[in-house]
Amino acid sequence: MTVFISPLIPVVIAVAALVIAVIKDYRIGTLIVVILAFTNVGGQQIFEAYHVFLLIIMLTAFSLTLAVLRGSVAVQGIKEFNILLAIFGTWSFLSGVIAIDHELWFGMIEYMIRAFLVLYLVYNSFSKGEEIFRLFKIIVFSMFLSSIISFFAMIGSLSLSVETLLSLFSTRFAGTIVDPNFYAMTIAGIIPLAFVLITEEKRIALKAFWIISVFFLMLTIVFSQSRTGIIAISIIFIYSLYNLMRKKRVEILFFIIPIIVILILIPPAFWFRMSVFVESLSSGARADTSVVHRLLLLRSALDVFLKNPIFGVGLGNFEAIAGRYTIDPMVCHNTYLEIASNLGLLGTVPFVLLLYRGFMLPKHSMQNPNVRELSWAVRTGLLGMYVAILFLSVPFKLDLWILLSIAAILGRKISSEKSP
Repeated sequence: MTVFISPLIPVVIAVAALVIAVIKDYRIGTLIVVILAFTNVGGQQIFEAYHVFLLIIMLTAFSLTLAVLRGSVAVQGIKEFNILLAIFGTWSFLSGVIAIDHELWFGMIEYMIRAFLVLYLVYNSFSKGEEIFRLFKIIVFSMFLSSIISFFAMIGSLSLSVETLLSLFSTRFAGTIVDPNFYAMTIAGIIPLAFVLITEEKRIALKAFWIISVFFLMLTIVFSQSRTGIIAISIIFIYSLYNLMRKKRVEILFFIIPIIVILILIPPAFWFRMSVFVESLSSGARADTSVVHRLLLLRSALDVFLKNPIFGVGLGNFEAIAGRYTIDPMVCHNTYLEIASNLGLLGTVPFVLLLYRGFMLPKHSMQNPNVRELSWAVRTGLLGMYVAILFLSVPFKLDLWILLSIAAILGRKISSEKSP
């Protein structure tokens, strides 16, 4: 008699064990959420994975609620964020009254709620410098692992010849995130985190591993051919070099060497794309159709904002009326203008203040030498993302909100403790 064992049984057992673990300790669920958010395994483009991701968030929130009811933990708000989030969230909900397309409005509301939940889950899950340092390790390792698996999968799909390997420079790499620009934005945000792992790690083997990780992740920005990513990482380097040179620290070499390597390896095709991009902005000569279209969308979003400066046209609804300006309506590829056109000043002011306060909060803990590097990394990572969203419409991208939460932890919870 042959006994058939379904291959789903181990999966069911593993999932059940994971559910039990998350219910027992909500912080396990938060770590899973962070990993999925940065690697985008539960990303916006894949319907099934996205809804599984929502289930994990809900399960983690349920576990946190149980912990609160048991009296083992007290939910904490973020003083600098609470009122701003309340204003922004309330108007986002109410903007449905003036929205033309309620399906777009509801979809963005769902993304907003998800971002708010993740923000507070992370904030209530970690409170010590050593926990943040460990979180940095998990984030960087997750991105490195997911990227290297995707990279070798891409190479494996090519035949091993000089021509096909050279085609890597014409294939835009996006890791597990699907969109190369989204991927480059995420990498720009975590490079400073990886840099801190290099400088703070005491064990030689691990230090070497983080150096390799940084080099590889930097190379993937080259392969992504993302102008957004290159601009964001360039601003990060300028900001970082200024701060490190001012302090005359030897760690500056960890930033200079990757820059030199990246400049050497960037293919001519990318510089051609950048030159066309610059010329499209300045004179329109050799106009890049993508750039021209984006400029049209930006002007359209600005026009919509100027016509509806207070209330906007409803969350997510710029896309609904963009057809009046262009034959290919889509988001305007600028988060700030996207929010301005959708929610007017009622939404833009609290949103921009939220980003500003997120950037300033870690400054409070930079006076503490034990967590100064962690604070610098989060501020620098946020700066890179703030630059990237000048070219992308991603107001609720989860890695951005996770960094905001970490910034709040460093600025509000951590005062005087020992180095990780």
